[in-house]
Amino acid sequence: AASELRASGDAAAPSAPSAPAASAPRPRSLSRRIFASVLGFTLAVMVVFSVALTSIYYVTYEQDAERLLIVQARDAAARLDAAPADERVAVLAEQFSGLVRYTLVAPDGEVLFDTAPTAPGPADNHANRPEVRDAAAAGEAAVSRYSATLSSDTVYAAVRLADGAVLRLAETRESLLSFLGGLTVPVLGALAVAVLLVLLLSRALT
Repeated sequence: AASELRASGDAAAPSAPSAPAASAPRPRSLSRRIFASVLGFTLAVMVVFSVALTSIYYVTYEQDAERLLIVQARDAAARLDAAPADERVAVLAEQFSGLVRYTLVAPDGEVLFDTAPTAPGPADNHANRPEVRDAAAAGEAAVSRYSATLSSDTVYAAVRLADGAVLRLAETRESLLSFLGGLTVPVLGALAVAVLLVLLLSRALT
């Protein structure tokens, strides 16, 4: 009987509590997954779209600038051709000033006049400058050169005069990198608004 009581007591005794199982890592919520996916896609599209649109606009702007400058060069060349050769420098000095630089180059490349000389004394011979050489051969030319020192582009337009001299116009503009850099703040603002909208959308859908 005593053995039966011990057996029943052992059977009734509660078992020792087992160690708690390690909790599995909680998966991210649905809203977080939606937020991360939509945000990544939205930011990528906005960045690509902004760079592409800005580049297209800049290239179009530069082409228009070249066309306008060549028109100005043609008008100025017509005035110089109508003036006596010994009065061309006076015509340039009196009628043309401002942001556009005017340079009159003789047929041999000697600089006869420059509205914005870069250094005192005689200028270097311009016969081998691409825009001057091309204008002397074809009648007119327009080129653009980048200055790493100034981080800017200079647009040149040159027209050959009746006596073989070349009138060159030059105008400095922002380079593409500088132009893109100026849009940094607006783009960052648009990205911040996009992040907020995506966050609100992801919470509204869950």
